[in-house]
Amino acid sequence: MTVDRSEEAVDVCNWLLKFGDERLRPLHPFLN
Repeated sequence: MTVDRSEEAVDVCNWLLKFGDERLRPLHPFLN
């Protein structure tokens, strides 16, 4: 369960980064 939720969280982060939100760009290095 924990692994599945972790992978889902990563998918959400990648989904948000795809939009190139200016608020998320500074966080990109920290999300990797």
